[in-house]
This record gives sequence, C-alpha cells and structure tokens, in this order.
Amino acid sequence: NTYTAKTTGKYSVRVKSNFIDGCEEVSDSVEVETESNLPPAVDLDKHYCSTNGEESKTINLFEIYPKGERYSVEFYEGGTKITDPENFVIQANSERHLVLQAKTTAGPKCSVEKEFTIKFSSLPPEKHLKKQFCLGSDAIDAKDYLDELAQPFDKNLFTVEYSGDGTNYTSGSVFSLAETAKIFIKFSVAGADCKTVSTIDFNSYPEVIANNITDQLPAQCKAAENIFDLTKLIPQINLSQDVTVTFHRTEADARAGIKAVSNNYSAPLGITTLYARVKSKGAGGCVAQNFPEVKLTVYPKPQLLKNEIEIKNCPGNRIYDLNTDVKTLVNPEHLTEVKYYGGNGQELTEDQIAAYNAEALGNNPYIRLIYDSNCFDTVTFSLENYTEPSAAVSLTACAGADGFAVFDLTKEQFGVSGANYEYFKDPDYKNRITNPQAYSAGTSTVFVRIIQGGNCIAPRELHLVVNQPPKPRNPIDNKYFICYGETLTVDATSDEPDVAYSWSNGAKTPTATFDSPGEYSVTLTGVNGCAVTYRFTVSDENQPYIDKINVNNNQIEVVATGGLPPYQYNFNGEGWQASNLYTNPSNKEVTIQVRSDNGCAAAPKTFYVISTIPNVITPNGDGYNDTWTIPNLKEMNNVSIVIVDRYGKKVFESRDKNKLEWNGMDAGRPLPTASYWYVVKWEDPYTGQSVVRQGSILLKNSD
Repeated sequence: NTYTAKTTGKYSVRVKSNFIDGCEEVSDSVEVETESNLPPAVDLDKHYCSTNGEESKTINLFEIYPKGERYSVEFYEGGTKITDPENFVIQANSERHLVLQAKTTAGPKCSVEKEFTIKFSSLPPEKHLKKQFCLGSDAIDAKDYLDELAQPFDKNLFTVEYSGDGTNYTSGSVFSLAETAKIFIKFSVAGADCKTVSTIDFNSYPEVIANNITDQLPAQCKAAENIFDLTKLIPQINLSQDVTVTFHRTEADARAGIKAVSNNYSAPLGITTLYARVKSKGAGGCVAQNFPEVKLTVYPKPQLLKNEIEIKNCPGNRIYDLNTDVKTLVNPEHLTEVKYYGGNGQELTEDQIAAYNAEALGNNPYIRLIYDSNCFDTVTFSLENYTEPSAAVSLTACAGADGFAVFDLTKEQFGVSGANYEYFKDPDYKNRITNPQAYSAGTSTVFVRIIQGGNCIAPRELHLVVNQPPKPRNPIDNKYFICYGETLTVDATSDEPDVAYSWSNGAKTPTATFDSPGEYSVTLTGVNGCAVTYRFTVSDENQPYIDKINVNNNQIEVVATGGLPPYQYNFNGEGWQASNLYTNPSNKEVTIQVRSDNGCAAAPKTFYVISTIPNVITPNGDGYNDTWTIPNLKEMNNVSIVIVDRYGKKVFESRDKNKLEWNGMDAGRPLPTASYWYVVKWEDPYTGQSVVRQGSILLKNSD
C-alpha cells in the first residue's frame, strides 16, 4: 500500500469499496517536490573499530550525513541537541543512539528525521607476554592471563579465541606445556571487522629442591610431652633463604599447602610421619614436587634387665673393674651415651672405670644409661668380696665292713657358698679325686682348692676321720636252723663298753631268742655313734612238711616233703610208725605229725574226716536228732547243701558254713513226716578233692 511519487505535484489517496457502488473516500492532498535538495538519509548506522586500545573516539557526524547550503542538519541524543557535531566523542566499546533532523532552507520544503546508532569497539592492543610456570605443572590455562591481555578493557567485552600455532583458533584455553610453549590469543567483537592477536611465551621457573631427609631427628623416650624441633631438619631439606619450609600431617595437606603444624611439634608414643613442603618465596611461588617424609619416633622407656650389678673380688682386694657390657643391662637400640660415676658422684675416667678404688672413691658407684637429654636410667654397682674360706676342717664317718668309710666331700663348704671345689689326694694337686660325693677312704687328708669367681683360689685341707663300729665277740652266722617246738638263741655280745643292741624282734639285750623261722637282724651301736647291722635267717628247712593227704576207702595216706627222709608218722598220738597210711580212723578228727630221720619234727596238723552222713531227723525237742547236721562239714571249703521233698520242691539250701544245720522246717513251718533227699558238696582243704554226696533223710514229725 505504498506509492512512489516520481514527479512534483499534489497527491491524494482514494479508498473505494469493491462491494458497494459509490462508496468511497478521498484523503487530503499532499504536495510532493520530487526535486528536493536533501541528501537521502541511508546507511547512517556506523560501527567503528580500533586495534590500538583507544579509550574514546571523536567523530564528525557530518561525515555520516553531510551539511548543505540549501538545508539545515541537526543531531539529537536523548532529545538533546548535539552542539558540536563535528567533534562528537564516543567512549570505547559503547554505542550511542542519535536522531538526524534535516530541513530544506530553499526550494521545496522537505525534511527528514531518522534514528541511527553509532558503535565504537576498541580492541586491546597486541601484547607479547613472557610468563614462567612452576615445574610439575602439566597444563596452562590462557584464561588466567586475559585480565592482563585485555587491559585497559574488561575482557568480557570481547570474543576471545586461542591457538597453539597462530592459525587454528578455538575456544579451548587449556594447553599442554609439554606440547606448547607459545599461545596465541585473538580478541574480536561481533559485527566489527577487526581483531588483535597477542601472544604468551612460557618458560619454567628454576626448580624448587626438596631433599629427602637422611638424618632424622633423634628418637625420644616417652615423657609427659615429647617436643621435636622441626627447624633442625630444614638445612637437610633446603638450605636456601629463598624458600619456605613447612610441615604437614598428610601428603595431601602438604600438596595443598594447608594445615601446617608447629615447628615445635609434640609427638605421641610411636612413629609419627610428617611431610615437608618447600615453597619458593619468589615470583610464581613454586612448590617442590616431592614432599620428604619426617619420621618422629617416641619409644617407651626401655625396660632395665637389672637394677644392680654385683661384682665380687677376692678377699681383701678393693680394686674393681667396672667395665660392663650394656647389653646385659638394657636393649641398646635407643641408648645414646653411657657414663660411669663414683660413689662420690664424680664422673669416672677410663682408668678409674677399669681399676675402681672403692676405698678412695666410695663403695656405691653407678652407671647412667642416657637415652636422650630428658630420659635416662641408673644402675648401681654392689661391690663385695668373696668370703675367706675357713681353715682346715674335718669330716668324721663310720667305717664299713671293709674298715673304710664313704665320704661326701662336697658337704663341707669351708664357710663359703657358690664356690667351685677341686679335691686331690696329694698336696701337689696332681692326683684328682674324681668321685668326691662318694669317696672311700680311711683316716687321711684330702687337699682342696676352693675357687670363687673363677680366679680367687684358696688351698685348704680336709681331714678325714674314720671311726670303727663295735663288733660281736663271736661271729653272727648268716643262717640258723630251728625245728618245731625248739627255741634258738643268737648271741651278739661285744667286748666294747656301752654298746647298744637293737634286734628286729624288739629285744635290746646282747642276746635274743627265736622260736619261728624268718628274716632277722641286730644292730650294734658304739659310743662313737657308729653302728653295724647284721642280718640273718632262721630257717625251718630241716623239718619235713605234710605236702598232701589222700583219703580213699576209709584210708588216709600222708605225703611228706622236706627235711631228711626216711620219715616217721604219728596219727592221733598213737605212736610213731614208718607207714604213711592210717586205716579206718575211728575219730572224725585225725591229728597227723611227721618227723625227719634226724628227729626234727614238723608242726602237727589236724585232718577232718566225713565218713557217714545222718539219715534221720526227729525234731520233737527231746534232744536227740532234733536237727540234721553233718559232722566236720564246716571244716571243709566251698560247702553247699540242697534238700528237696519227693516232688522236687526245695525245702532247705545253704552255702554258709555257719548255717549248715536243718531243723526240719520250710520257711518256718514244720514239714510232714516223709522222706527227703539231699545233695551235699564240699572241697577237702588238705586233699583239694571235690566231694559230692547224695542220699535220703527220714523226717519223723509228731503229727
């Protein structure tokens, strides 16, 4: 809906409806002068760019829209007329919004009014920086230098691109120092065809050295507080005055440079590890790439192995060698110094240590074991002398049967203990006694060397005195013989006075009597305390013994042994006979005795005979056959009785030798008159034969 007038004249606009005839409207006319003197107001917007860092720019606005003789030109900003258009000042990196007003002063009345914008971008001038980096830096970020490169402007006003070769630019600002030593930084502004390129050349600062610690601080003995002066380690780490050394509990803290500890560090018990950080005081503040370890050791106070050292000298010698192997006193791991002091408190010289005069310097010297300046132990010396052995002594012993006595020479200590003793038969100490605990000798002298401490030797004599025990006037035999019924008298009378006698049968007289075989003894003790014992046997081996008795068909056969055959036999005192048979004994008990051919008789033995067994019982209380019992059965061994009725029912049973009598009852009730049957068993104690008897019993009861 526009129309371009190409000739001078008046123009109006008519609007007509296409739907209603005659419906139209015409605007007011406008006079158009097509041959105006005003220049066209086109391309007024301007964008100026500077690459030398100008902070402002003076612009002649008439260069944007020229002045003319037939028209007037005015410029406004914010409604205010610009008074000096030829010297319009715009600040760097800013834009101004202006209005152009132009009017003809001759000819057709024409005017023009148009807004336009002026921009002025001032780029930072090219700079060529030289920068240093700390060794150990892997990469560099060029953004860190933008503030410096963008001066005198704010870096955020520009588009910045980076390049490692000056050709290929990107927005990436981080470069590897191993690959790039020079960085190109390009500044530009959108909409302006200008740019500046600055450069940064990099090289490294001198390396900061942190030497490893080869000589750690001395370990300390545990105290209330253990302070380590860490500054003493700094000369080992870095001697330079141009660096600062700090200490940290962890390597991470050391790398970050945080949480530094005090140089007077209080360490706990055990091993503490710290890390040293070395930082340059110069430009860059570079830090050494290694962090030497500091080892601080606080150890428990060593445990003394002994609190006292005992030194003994030979009797009378008061000069002592105090030199001591400290390993016998304490673990020397943490030991730093050992000092010796006399009893007077003065430190001893080497000569005084080797030959300490206890009389002159005091009897209580000591050693000081020094672990550190605040920790030590004291071990005292106990200076003594070995005991002077007593003079010659005697040992007394009683002689044995061979007239010699056995001495334990080691029992005599000569008044000293803990010494070594050597015993010799001769005063030249050549013929050594090898069995001093059991040395057999008569009255004599033994020569003794008493050795104390290895080098204190004292010769002494040990006098041995052998006392003889009393002897019987008549020898005592080893064996005596006795027969049954005889008495033996043994005589141990000695001709020495005041002899004490002690017989094994309790007698205390010079003689003793014996009537039975056995092992006996008598001890004779003299006034000198020596005793001798004689042992002897009283034997009955000359008398015979009844070895066995056989019974068969009412005949007794005696088998004898020992003594001296041929034997004689006596049955029930009826006289001695040569036969060993006894037929049809009339008694239930038979007493048998045997004697040897030399008349030595054995002790009599009684043999019990069971010939007949009763077969009737009449328990009527008349005193005859009221009970049923077998004579001599209780003298037998392993006895048993069983009685049954005719039906086989058991009415009486016993295995008790004291209950072998039947009263005709069963469980307390009288049994009826009838026949009953018994089985009796026993073992003859002399013959060893087992006997079984069976039979019947007639029980007659008064029904």
